[in-house]
Amino acid sequence: MDQLLDAVNDASTSSALVHIPKKNNIFKEYRKVVDDAYKKLKDIQKFQIFSMQEDKPGVVTCKKGPDAAGVSQDLRRKYDGIVTDGTRVRVLFETDLAALPNPPPNSEKIQTIYNKVRRYVPEEFRDDPLYDPPNDEDERKAKEIQKPGSERQQRLRMRRTGSLELPTVKPSLLTTVPLKIKTLTSMKPLRGRLQHELRSVRAKKHRDPPSWKGS
Repeated sequence: MDQLLDAVNDASTSSALVHIPKKNNIFKEYRKVVDDAYKKLKDIQKFQIFSMQEDKPGVVTCKKGPDAAGVSQDLRRKYDGIVTDGTRVRVLFETDLAALPNPPPNSEKIQTIYNKVRRYVPEEFRDDPLYDPPNDEDERKAKEIQKPGSERQQRLRMRRTGSLELPTVKPSLLTTVPLKIKTLTSMKPLRGRLQHELRSVRAKKHRDPPSWKGS
């Protein structure tokens, strides 16, 4: 918490550009240190309210609701029968806290940074490899990701609308071809669209009955 407080106090109060040196001394990898000191919280999705008390370090009280009974979990790990205490946590943060590694290259971001961001970067920083132009392979991968039918575009569409976009189907087939669409989101929007299409087809058939010609 002291490091977090220092970071907040030292943070810029303006929106001016701040240059972070290539050697990373700011962003740290906390997952390993936290996993060494504490266990994972069990059944976290079952609870809505979490609380801790100063006189019970490492103990989390979980509740399913405001009036539900609390369930306590001691998250401190034991080493040689000794429970993790504040001293051990401080030692872990001082000795085992490593710099956060750079993320793997992302072709779409490389293209976006070069085409849309680099122009706003001060001249003295534009020679940073971060702003290098994308190569042919990056361009190909970026275009593949940005295709309307790509998996990423489908996920973005589902996130925005809550449903998948229906494929183009002839109205005459809607009553005979079963559509099998698997999605983790609610099926209500999809079902509503199918019902609307089906009603439109039936109304059209009622207005324009088929004509039969004798032989």
